[in-house]
Amino acid sequence: MTEDKKEILLVDIQKDIEEIKNNIKRKNLLSGLTLIIMIIFILSIISLGLSFKMNIEDKFNLITTEYNKVKSLENKLKKFLP
Repeated sequence: MTEDKKEILLVDIQKDIEEIKNNIKRKNLLSGLTLIIMIIFILSIISLGLSFKMNIEDKFNLITTEYNKVKSLENKLKKFLP
């Protein structure tokens, strides 16, 4: 009878070990998914920031170009006016 109890205890311990392993796998998977989601979120914020930066640079270049055109026209007008 004690052999049966030992076997039952051994089987219970093995089941507990398997349950612990499954819980660890589940937690690792959840942590991995959370990490991937965080990385995607951070990359999207960085790309959004770079997009705004490029948009601002384009507008600045456009303003600079227009300013240079106005200055050029101003210089040409100065030649004709005293």
